[in-house]
Amino acid sequence: MKLKITLLFLLCLVLNAFTQNLTPDKRTLLTSFNKYEKGKVELNNGEVIYGLVKITDFSNVKFKKDKKSKVVTYALEDFKKVKRNLKSAFFSKKTKNGHVLVQKIIDGSLSVYYKIRYKSMNSQLGLTVGGIGVGTSPGVTYREYYIQKNEDEILVEIPSNYKRKKFRKVLTKLTSDCTNFPLLIKNKKEIEGNFLEEEENKEVVVNIVNYYNEKCK
Repeated sequence: MKLKITLLFLLCLVLNAFTQNLTPDKRTLLTSFNKYEKGKVELNNGEVIYGLVKITDFSNVKFKKDKKSKVVTYALEDFKKVKRNLKSAFFSKKTKNGHVLVQKIIDGSLSVYYKIRYKSMNSQLGLTVGGIGVGTSPGVTYREYYIQKNEDEILVEIPSNYKRKKFRKVLTKLTSDCTNFPLLIKNKKEIEGNFLEEEENKEVVVNIVNYYNEKCK
């Protein structure tokens, strides 16, 4: 019993040190995914339920009608969308590796979804909360992108780094129906010349997809 109490006390100390070490934005990020908020869940059968929702991690969503109601846990396979009041919706989407909980930033012939990750300089010091990784050591946040072609059921993951061959390979396949478009992204130099806009605070993949949706209808 004493051992359990000691371990619990040490765990509390570690968690307290962890939250104190977070920057204000990451601390807000952490707490925003650790509480119930008014919202709604759209189930796979089309039913929409309203109440209190909590996004605890990327594997499920917790729901209850009100503060006194019993908690119901929905796996990603059980629902289409969850939305907390006044906040962007999260979509449950299929990938080749299973379901992911993502947000949509582009809607079109090519739609773009993403989730945010935090890459710590020390891979052993990190945490993923609400699908968003935060860490105690210095690091960077980045978006993990997924693309949907028209009404395809499966999202395709794409590297955030346009210099990787897989980035070009995925986009070339998705845009092959647009004459000459693959030539615009055939190598790193072409991508930088056509889609890297330093004055705009946008990811290259966003510029590429926006161009495709506008020019290749």
